[in-house]
Amino acid sequence: MYVADKDGLALLVERLRDELDRDSRLGIDTEFIRERTYLPVLEILQVAACGGQFVAVVDVPALGGDLGELGALLLDPSVLKILHSGGQDMEILAMYLGGQPPAPVYDTQVAASFAGFGAQTGYGALVQALLNVSLSKEEGFADWSRRPLSPAMREYAENDVRYLHALHDALTRRLRKRCPLPACPARCTDAPPQKNGPRSLGRGADPAYPRRRTGGSRAGTVVASGRRAGRFGFAGPCRSA
Repeated sequence: MYVADKDGLALLVERLRDELDRDSRLGIDTEFIRERTYLPVLEILQVAACGGQFVAVVDVPALGGDLGELGALLLDPSVLKILHSGGQDMEILAMYLGGQPPAPVYDTQVAASFAGFGAQTGYGALVQALLNVSLSKEEGFADWSRRPLSPAMREYAENDVRYLHALHDALTRRLRKRCPLPACPARCTDAPPQKNGPRSLGRGADPAYPRRRTGGSRAGTVVASGRRAGRFGFAGPCRSA
């Protein structure tokens, strides 16, 4: 799905809310330009829901920089935002969210360092290692201010969020083996600052698995103190497009 106007944004938010009722995880990534301007310019925002089966690319300049209700989802404390090496993404998104970064977050690069990978493992390398999927790097240095986006740029952007849910699942399994819950959350949230990422796997979030929203309840939430832990299945399959 490509979003470049207010009507498309409204449809996207409606679809995401529907999917997040089934699986309260939202994969996010950004593409931006900062070489020619004093402040970075957000060019596109990618989001993924339903285990990565639903992906959307949001053309931020076409919307006049206004993320509307999508911004509310990025700040919704009941929605776990999954990203990779998200330091710059958080910085830039905060500029478009009234100075407030998305929360709670789960950074797969930080999680990978706890799971036995290097501290700066790249997204493509992690997808290859854990999911056996090889991603193209050809558009890694593309000019994201270019319009229209080429098919290759669209595919690259979509792939940057398509596998975040699967990485979260795979890293969760590894972390449970290396750092059994309920002890792990307290240690993970006390992690030292990361050079290129958020301070922790998610302040106040479950480092192992997100809350499932069920009629407003939050049963089985893993708290940072490690007193309770729970894992949940999903309410159902993705809604058909």
